[in-house]
Amino acid sequence: MTNAKSPLTVVWRLGLATLLVGFAACGGGSSSTGKGGSSGGGTGGSSAPKGGAGGSSAGGTGGSSAGGTGGSAAGGIGGTSAGGTGGSSAGGAGGTSAGGSGGGAAGRGGAGGTSAGGTGGGAAGRGGAGGTAGGTGGTSAGGTGGGTTCGGPGQACCAANTCNSGGCCVGGNCIGAGSTCTGNGTAGMCMNGSCGTCGALNQTCCGGGGVGMTCTASGAICVNPGGGGTSMCEACGMTGQRCCGGGAANTCVAGHTCQMGDGGMTCEPCGGDGQQCCTGNVCNSGLGCANPPGNNPNICMACGAVGAACCEGNVCQPGGACVAGAGDAGSTCQTCGGPNQPCCPGTGGGGATCNSGSVCVGAGAGATGMCEACGMMGQRCCGGANTCASASLSCQMGDGGMTCEACGGNNQDCCAGNTCNTGLGCANPPGNNPNICMNCGAVGSACCEGNTCQPGGACMVGVGDAGSMCVACGASGQRCCGGGAGGGGTCNTGFACTGAGAGMCSACGALGQPCCGSGTVATGTCNTNLSCANVAGMGIICVATM
Repeated sequence: MTNAKSPLTVVWRLGLATLLVGFAACGGGSSSTGKGGSSGGGTGGSSAPKGGAGGSSAGGTGGSSAGGTGGSAAGGIGGTSAGGTGGSSAGGAGGTSAGGSGGGAAGRGGAGGTSAGGTGGGAAGRGGAGGTAGGTGGTSAGGTGGGTTCGGPGQACCAANTCNSGGCCVGGNCIGAGSTCTGNGTAGMCMNGSCGTCGALNQTCCGGGGVGMTCTASGAICVNPGGGGTSMCEACGMTGQRCCGGGAANTCVAGHTCQMGDGGMTCEPCGGDGQQCCTGNVCNSGLGCANPPGNNPNICMACGAVGAACCEGNVCQPGGACVAGAGDAGSTCQTCGGPNQPCCPGTGGGGATCNSGSVCVGAGAGATGMCEACGMMGQRCCGGANTCASASLSCQMGDGGMTCEACGGNNQDCCAGNTCNTGLGCANPPGNNPNICMNCGAVGSACCEGNTCQPGGACMVGVGDAGSMCVACGASGQRCCGGGAGGGGTCNTGFACTGAGAGMCSACGALGQPCCGSGTVATGTCNTNLSCANVAGMGIICVATM
């Protein structure tokens, strides 16, 4: 029969089908999920295609472009961008986008990872083991290395009597570690906050014998137990500890103030909602320092924002001024400091202030005052050292009061420092009239009124009927520039003003010559291997260094 199939043919076909099914079920990188495969990590996991042991195009142990131990592009142990041994879909040891120990670029993978950084974690990546958005070795701003004004040798002690690098706080100033402690009854070498054998935590206090007892270590205060007991240094400055003393701003660590409690004065947190205001009436962001009536302390509260009601005591948050409403309307906080805005209240009892380029007008006697633009031509003078915005302007009296006007030109007021434009001298007429720039005082010409000359000249009074004349000054053998009968003249570099009165310029700095600079032993200067000395009969001259 032509359609009948032999038993051998059936068996052969069944065997071939079995082999094909078995081959499709095996690992080796097909489109199905194999051993350990998942869509977001796991042991050798991958994400697409799904791969088995040995990994396909995206994962597995020893995987390629996107996952697994030894992976490529970014983050994780060895760096991956998606998976990792034991990793979740985001995180791992070392992978970050911004910093930290061993941080990667933007990866996700790694062992034990979470979604937000770790020790050394950055701010935008996902790597790092068990971390946060910033850690050791990388943050987006700030950190060690910023400028300081306290804590270094010779500087004032920081909060809680703190000095850097094991220094000692003596009399409010820091002595560097390795230096000798002096003052306030201290002696010996400063080391780890201790002056010799006293001053550190759990050591005896330094001083005694009629000298006030003191501690020198950071965060330490001298406590006398009374009854003839030994005064010892105890910890201070932290929450619940004694106040360290040494000034209101420095008696506790940052974020704390010295407050009265049941056990006396201790350091407690400040600046938070419902807490006392920190030094300078400062609160955390979004809070105002309310000033309730009576002797109660100022308290930080959710009040005083710009556009909202003022805090008790007519106080606003920084950048706002409390302005009384019309009629029955209550007081509200308005933006302050800019032109045509209310003046901002002064800090620490100081006067009302405005932003740079504005001056406060009309403040006082209960009035807030308003800020007006200042410093430009015809505007009010801003006050301070830079009272006008340009060197070609000076603060001058006019019909409307003191305003900024042009200076330095012919017949204009002299600019700051009695300077004029090139070719003009600053005349000093008698009386209370301002100094005026005029065509006078050039070298070889008559002196300006008030015996002044243009730069590079000194006024030499003529003999008899001869008038005063400006002569060159500042070089060797020439008169000293400026100064006068009272001295104080100057010379060009390498020369010193010597002699009585206006003086003469002579070479300085070499052996046997006058000292350069101010000409005093303390501040005068000499050439290399020479120093200033006051030699009898010769004055202050340069001598060989002993």
